[in-house]
Formats: sequence, C-alpha cells, structure tokens
Amino acid sequence: MKRYYILSLKHSVGDHYTWWRPGAWGYTRDLNQAGIFTEDEIEKEPSYFSNDCTMPVEVGLVNRSQTATIVINDTNNQIVFNIEEHLSNQLQEAN
Repeated sequence: MKRYYILSLKHSVGDHYTWWRPGAWGYTRDLNQAGIFTEDEIEKEPSYFSNDCTMPVEVGLVNRSQTATIVINDTNNQIVFNIEEHLSNQLQEAN
C-alpha cells in the first residue's frame, strides 16, 4: 500500500514546502512532523486530499528528493512532483 505526505500548495512558498500534520491537524515545514496518509484514506475523500490547494506526494519520492534543495517554483521540481499536471487535472474536474 502506498503512503503519502500531503503537500499544501497554498501554504508553500519559494523553497519552503508546507506539509499537513498527522490527522490533518495543521501544517508544518518540518518533514519529520508531517503526517503520513494511506492510499485508502486518500481514496475515501479524494477532493479533500487532492485539489487546487493540496496534493498527495508519495513518501518515497519526497524522501529521495531530500538530498537536494527543493524549490517549489523551480520548473524541474514542478516536473518531479507533477504539480502542473495535478493543477490541470483539478481544473478539468471543476469544469
């Protein structure tokens, strides 16, 4: 079963990613304090966990990227995390 961090696109700025805390109780920039959510949790409420303000990111992908500086507005990082595709899908679903 896949596990995910939830990235807050709304609260992330520059090279500071903001993640949901466990139980969706607030936000943190410290990945060690971020919650880990299961695929089942996300599938039960997809619009809550994946929308134009938030997106699930696989734990393994985030952990692998920690060895480099991550900047949310960097085109390469947007490609790695598929941010543009995520937002495009959200717009299509809204219409």
